[in-house]
Amino acid sequence: MIRTILFATDLGVQTPYLLEHVNTLALEHGSRVVVLHVIEPPGYMADAMVKTYLPDEHRRELETEGIERIIDEVKARLIDSLEDEYIDGQRGLSEIRDVRVVAGKPAELIIKHAESCGADLLVLGSHGPATS
Repeated sequence: MIRTILFATDLGVQTPYLLEHVNTLALEHGSRVVVLHVIEPPGYMADAMVKTYLPDEHRRELETEGIERIIDEVKARLIDSLEDEYIDGQRGLSEIRDVRVVAGKPAELIIKHAESCGADLLVLGSHGPATS
């Protein structure tokens, strides 16, 4: 029995197709859907630039408040996108119960959130650009 589906997305070009598939599965099985997007930490070069060019007080502010603002903005845009693209369409996404945006290492956080929401099924797209 599939009660909860965790859909972990990188918000790539295949996301709409995967989300449609997730919604179909949820409707067929009476499942709830949790959508998860993980924001990866900045790379070595970005981190080095911040440490080199920003004063300590600005760097600390960026590290604490900056990531929270980014998470809030990404979550709001993700919810807006879901509403615009799917809920107004032919088949709504009424099975989505939660949208989560977190910062950290994707593999670790996907597993953590799959456990915390009691996911019976984990849906992932392939990471990277689509090929034609």
